[in-house]
Amino acid sequence: MASLQQLQQQFNPADLRVVTLNQDLPQSAPVRALLDRYGAGQLPAFRDPGSRLGLMLGQTLLPTTLIIGTDGRLLEQLTGPLPWDSPEAVAQLQRYIDQPPTADRTPL
Repeated sequence: MASLQQLQQQFNPADLRVVTLNQDLPQSAPVRALLDRYGAGQLPAFRDPGSRLGLMLGQTLLPTTLIIGTDGRLLEQLTGPLPWDSPEAVAQLQRYIDQPPTADRTPL
């Protein structure tokens, strides 16, 4: 989680926004406390207690990361913890930012 916050700090929010979506805690306060505990307290916290988004995408494992383009289309769906602040991850996300939207992406 901390690597997601560190990732956000490397990008202009106009280019990349990291948000969190919790599917298992029914109230906002515990979600906020969880993010604080794991070093991601500055990230926006959203909740989906019914797991509607996960069901829609066929999600089977957590954590799942969705990379969504500015056009609202799904660019990539990844499962498992990843080192988001690594040079490789930052470079890949920069490529997505630099790449113009195309019609062959799946809209969410």
